[in-house]
Amino acid sequence: MAAGERAPRDRGRAGAGHRWKSHAGSWTDANERFTLFSAMIHSAGVTIGQVQVPADTHEITQVTTLLDTVSVSVPEGTRVVVTADAAHTQRETAEYLKGERGFDYILTVKANQPHLLESVFARCLPRLRDAADHIVEERGHGRVGQWQTWVTDAADIDFPRLEQVACIRRNTFTTGGSWISKEHAWIVTSGDAETTTAADVHTHVRQHGGIENKSHYTRDTTWREDAQQVYTGSGPQVMATLRNIALGLIRLKGINKIKETTEWVARDRNRALTFLAT
Repeated sequence: MAAGERAPRDRGRAGAGHRWKSHAGSWTDANERFTLFSAMIHSAGVTIGQVQVPADTHEITQVTTLLDTVSVSVPEGTRVVVTADAAHTQRETAEYLKGERGFDYILTVKANQPHLLESVFARCLPRLRDAADHIVEERGHGRVGQWQTWVTDAADIDFPRLEQVACIRRNTFTTGGSWISKEHAWIVTSGDAETTTAADVHTHVRQHGGIENKSHYTRDTTWREDAQQVYTGSGPQVMATLRNIALGLIRLKGINKIKETTEWVARDRNRALTFLAT
């Protein structure tokens, strides 16, 4: 899950999100896969909350448990925006986020909510005939990615605290301009038109997708977390917490090259003091 703060436009913005991670090498006493559910600040790439998902349930039921552990102090003039995977596009979650915590949400709608998806599609479809409200193009890996975003009011769509719906279309082209592929993302948000623009929707959705690279990829490839066979008691959660802390300390120093930094510290453990000092 991602929970993020968004400042007024002249002060910039920051975001955060939540996701779950199964630890391949760790199992519970009931011989179930050990799974953690965590919240991360988008822009900083720092994990701010983490809970273990009980073996007899799944992460969808753990949103309140996770975010109840996160104490958010919001400066005047800012607001909190929460993003999450499509599995968490649930009525109870939306009501908790906006109704109980006062957080705005930006959630993706997929086939797990067929009626909501149909309603969002029908509402957005007429807008797709018009020019996009926001367009971003990026070049990389020998291709050109173009993201077009349309936002419109939610009208009479039945979903808690819903204010707007959006569509993000990603077109992929060769550098020569030949079309390769197209995909759509359908979005619901509690943010109104004054506070949540098409650019905001695009930014938060893209940043949420970056959680995989900022957290899971690093822990799996650089630190080989799935190869760590820690079984006893709270051992897996403690080890994951320590990795989150280490990753956060590195990123708070403005460093994004985690693999190189890990190798640099490994050659002289005293260098870790660099990240512990304020």
